[in-house]
Amino acid sequence: MTTFGWILMICSLSFVVSLTVWCYKRVLSLPPEEKKSVKDIHSA
Repeated sequence: MTTFGWILMICSLSFVVSLTVWCYKRVLSLPPEEKKSVKDIHSA
């Protein structure tokens, strides 16, 4: 593989890994979802 190929592969892998870490961090840091009461579910 050429030098350009190695540079492209390293950039691509680092982008994918950083995007995965960012997404996991964002999803896991969300506040817990509030539970709705049973009264709201059967209001129809």
